Amino acid sequence: MNIQLTNALAGLLGERFTTSEHKRQQHVRDESALRPMIPEAVCYPLGTEKVAVVVRLCWQHQTPSSLLEQAVLWRAKSLHHTAGCR
Repeated sequence: MNIQLTNALAGLLGERFTTSEHKRQQHVRDESALRPMIPEAVCYPLGTEKVAVVVRLCWQHQTPSSLLEQAVLWRAKSLHHTAGCR
């Protein structure tokens, strides 16, 4: 897990950022055809500006992200997930 990204997201979102096992397990599946994979963190940004900052931070740290309804997930690098938004 990238500690710099974790700190940046926690600073930006406060309680709307979590790495709790329970919340991460709730977001194991998405709409893609890729195999299920637990995210390393879950973000709940409010507003398009915060979503844009979260996605930009993930990109800057070369960390794949997924946009799902009101949550932004970031996942470990893997052959099954590519950087960017889905």
